[in-house]
Amino acid sequence: MSRTFEAKITYAAPPAVVHGVLTNSEFWHWVFKDSEHGSVETRSDAPGTISATMTNKVGGDALPGLVRKVVKGDLVLVNTDTWTTFDGQRANGTFSGRSSKGMGGIDGTFVLHADGDGTVIHAKGAAEVKVRIVGGAIERLVEQMMGNMFDGQRKYVEKWLAERA
Repeated sequence: MSRTFEAKITYAAPPAVVHGVLTNSEFWHWVFKDSEHGSVETRSDAPGTISATMTNKVGGDALPGLVRKVVKGDLVLVNTDTWTTFDGQRANGTFSGRSSKGMGGIDGTFVLHADGDGTVIHAKGAAEVKVRIVGGAIERLVEQMMGNMFDGQRKYVEKWLAERA
């Protein structure tokens, strides 16, 4: 069984600018430059596109209590965001994530478009945790973590833009 979720991420900058940041390999490496337990690899098949694969090691002691009960030791999380070109109106993307323990994963889509003078990214996805009995509770935690991740990404984009204004 999986749990679906939706998120709306808003930016003050116009969509071409936000898309330009999210498809910039330099941005993704900047986000991870000081990370002790994370790394990123990017590739672009064409101008205005990107696939960014982020790998993060999460120590067992940093996991929520419920997760620690079923997962022993550290987890390695691998997430990939992809973006298509911006056509002047919108851009589409996907996201996916898996853990080293084979507990399940997340998959979803992004749609980036204008909202007045700013930008909105609509994210829709599903989390599936393959752990008997507590899987549903962990899926709710994954949904919360995704919301935090989307918010963190928004903050990085805003900081990137502010530092380059």
